[in-house]
Amino acid sequence: MLAYGKPQLMPMFFKIEILNSYVTDPRYDVEHSSDYSGMICYKSETDLEEQDQILLETFGIGYKEEHERVIVVHT
Repeated sequence: MLAYGKPQLMPMFFKIEILNSYVTDPRYDVEHSSDYSGMICYKSETDLEEQDQILLETFGIGYKEEHERVIVVHT
């Protein structure tokens, strides 16, 4: 992000449906460490393209101002 002139730890928000797509995909493990955070990683025994090998050590679940549930990650 620094190369783009942005803050080093800039939060990015995603619709909750994106998390649900990983939860229902058997190629990924989604672990919740609490009611509002967790991690996503791919299962090593699956044969995924490099761009699909997701490892997200920490994500959070929050609410936008309109009370819409969202996923937040720091890039």
